[in-house]
Amino acid sequence: MARALANDPRVLLADEPTANLDAAHGRDLARLLRAVADEDDRAVVIVSHDTRLREVADRVLWLEDGMLREIAALAVDPVCGMNVERTGPHLESDGVTYWFCSQGCRGEFAATL
Repeated sequence: MARALANDPRVLLADEPTANLDAAHGRDLARLLRAVADEDDRAVVIVSHDTRLREVADRVLWLEDGMLREIAALAVDPVCGMNVERTGPHLESDGVTYWFCSQGCRGEFAATL
């Protein structure tokens, strides 16, 4: 589906595109951006705090302390739910390695084992 976009850009930049939208309109916009990428062969770069946009993304990066990290490469702290790198505090139990954001979360988790 060809869309009329000014100057026919190959890359679209979207800064917080769903920030002021209700859930239904946010989902509609996410589907539209996905369709633009797929059907018009355009790159769409979205910067957002809206985690629901991950569902339409081919790749998700996390910006933290000035560094971009691939979300798929991060672990989730089982105590607080934060995304964490697979370095630092960890614990192995029953052949599974758990990664933590801090020694505090590690200690809290270890107490439940």
